[in-house]
Amino acid sequence: MHYFKKIAALFLTAVTIAVAVTPVSAYAEINNMPLSKTQNRSYNFRKDFELTGNYADDLITVAQTQLGLTTKEAGYSEDWCANFVADCSRLTGMPESIIPYNYSLVAGCRFFYSYILENCSASVITDERDVMSGDLVFYYCPYSDFYLHVAIVESSDYYLEGNITTAKGREEVIRSHFGYNFGCYKHDRYNDTTESGHVKRFYVRPNYGQPPARYYTDPDPINYYPPDRVLSYKEPVPSCGFDVCWIQCILKRIGCTDTVNGVYDEKTMNAVRSFQQDNGISADGVTGQETINRLWNIYRDIYTPKLNCFDTSQKSYYLNTDISFDIQGENYDRIRLVIKDRNDNEVYYNYDHHPGSPVFAENIGKGVFTASCTMFNQYGEGETKTTEFTVTDPPPGKPYLTAADHDNAPVTLSWDVTDYTDVYDLVISDSQGSTCVTVSNIADLQNTVLLKQGDYTAYLIARNETVSTQGDTISFTAKSPAASVYEDDFYAVMHCGDLFVKAGSRINLAEKANLSSQKWHFIRNSDNTYSIISCKNNMAVGVGTGGAIELSEPARTVLQKWIPVSVNNEYLLVSAFNKSAVLSFRDGEAKLLSSHNCTKDTVAIEIIDTPHRYVLTEIVTPKDTDGYAAFTCEITGETKTIVIGYQTPDTPDTPDTPDTPDTPDTPDTPDTPDNASRLIGDVDGNGRITNSDSLLLLRSVIGLYKLDDISQILHDSNSDRKLSAADSLMIMRHVIGLESDSSVGRSVIIK
Repeated sequence: MHYFKKIAALFLTAVTIAVAVTPVSAYAEINNMPLSKTQNRSYNFRKDFELTGNYADDLITVAQTQLGLTTKEAGYSEDWCANFVADCSRLTGMPESIIPYNYSLVAGCRFFYSYILENCSASVITDERDVMSGDLVFYYCPYSDFYLHVAIVESSDYYLEGNITTAKGREEVIRSHFGYNFGCYKHDRYNDTTESGHVKRFYVRPNYGQPPARYYTDPDPINYYPPDRVLSYKEPVPSCGFDVCWIQCILKRIGCTDTVNGVYDEKTMNAVRSFQQDNGISADGVTGQETINRLWNIYRDIYTPKLNCFDTSQKSYYLNTDISFDIQGENYDRIRLVIKDRNDNEVYYNYDHHPGSPVFAENIGKGVFTASCTMFNQYGEGETKTTEFTVTDPPPGKPYLTAADHDNAPVTLSWDVTDYTDVYDLVISDSQGSTCVTVSNIADLQNTVLLKQGDYTAYLIARNETVSTQGDTISFTAKSPAASVYEDDFYAVMHCGDLFVKAGSRINLAEKANLSSQKWHFIRNSDNTYSIISCKNNMAVGVGTGGAIELSEPARTVLQKWIPVSVNNEYLLVSAFNKSAVLSFRDGEAKLLSSHNCTKDTVAIEIIDTPHRYVLTEIVTPKDTDGYAAFTCEITGETKTIVIGYQTPDTPDTPDTPDTPDTPDTPDTPDTPDNASRLIGDVDGNGRITNSDSLLLLRSVIGLYKLDDISQILHDSNSDRKLSAADSLMIMRHVIGLESDSSVGRSVIIK
């Protein structure tokens, strides 16, 4: 048995407890008390016990057998703590001269205490360390002058007592802890307690004639404590207690005695005398300080704590796991475990750690830690070892990737958030198994990637600072990006974040100013790509050397062709030259970059005029003319009037100009009725485009034929704002079916 843990608190707080209050003799007051016999209910007690003839041991045996016995089962009709002790004594067969159980007067604790001292040769134990199994403990409250209770000392750890109200609300025989707090129910049970010192414990040893043996036989001195008093053989009460056991254990270890019983009897005195002779100490058989010191040195040699092993079962733990420690040692009473972080801050402390008890990693957090373990014996001596370990986030949850591919759009790969994840890495491979895209440190839950047409596989890696988890591989198809096709050209501004693309000596970003340098004309090519022309200087946006973006003369080569691709209600400008690259700005410079993470630093376009069915790059007053003209253009099912030239409000009608007389070989241009539909390139207005229209336009260029103002604007087929042989050539190419980027053949309604 390990007695020390139970005794230590008593030993440390009060080495001795003197009888501070002289008990009042109840026996002298018997004549003033009402007569009542002790209630004998021993016939209701359980009888399944065996007796040894040692009255102290047998008293405990009988009492232990009755644990849980209730008032109803026993048959008592009064408070029965003293009755319980008397009936247990009766069943041991001991004489009444040791513990009275047949007296004919009050069976109360006051009478019991006085009677056993005055008539049964019992003795008061003045030193709590001398308390032994079989002793009786009485509780006395001076404030109420009342003996409250009596119990049997079972061992160093527990009392056995009757008439205790349990949690079930009934009185039973129980085993209570040695020295537990007891309150005075006769006065103030909350303030008058053993803990406050208002209730006193008096220990009484009945005159058994021989000490108990059963509870003082453990041969290991580590279960007891060394004396700090002089121990001796004396009459009528020899020194006894756990400190006596301590010296008996050491004497037994070195062969001076074979007895451990907690009683400093004659045999123990002779063993001490023998030890003293062997060690040059005055052989008086009394254990004084010199003898204790010499025994203590022997004990230290044998029982110094030894921490043989201390380590963690592994060096790295996840945050939601138990940290297990391998602790092996001997001769220890308690273990102190301390955990500190890298800054020497204490994050965990346990002064009574038990081997096999883990520490929950969540309670100390993440990082690198040092754990130290110290083994102490009951005297505060110890040995310390340390070890290091780390605590990290658990692996992220498995990420599940999905791919959404749409016509004329990049591929969007999405996933849900996973636990313990800081960032994600995306890896894409082509149909040959070669990695073609790796996007690292993604914080968002989706990524848009523009890929060449083909089949791909991809997987996602969820990652934190120490560990990663790879998800399953998925397959998907990337479709060829295509422009959002408009019926004709349109104006737009291009922006990157809050800044707008500006044309000057080079392409740069600037605050929005609504200048022509920030406006761009998108001209659709025959392959549904677009040429991007500056409204300021008519220069085209194209791809230059090393992926740089430059302005150059319009040539409509593949380097100057772009594909607007819709992404999240915006447009990315994808190069027709490299369909996996987009127009971007990095470090203040316009570049052609990979479309990975293409919504960042990427030029998007914002359409500022709805697509319509006319080809003019800008509405301007025709040169060398006055007055005005107007077109009504069909725009997504609506009608819009665009004024050309100057319009003066409320200008009186001007008489019609007489028709120009017919000139040989030069027919007049037919009159154009209001709201007539005209074809661009149909110069003679006959509803068809033929070689004669090309010839007629060429004649007008060299001054042999005069076109009206509207026709001059309408048949500017190459949109360079002037009529030239190039416009005639555009019409001829249309007639013979050659590719043409002009708007020849398209219809416009003229008002």
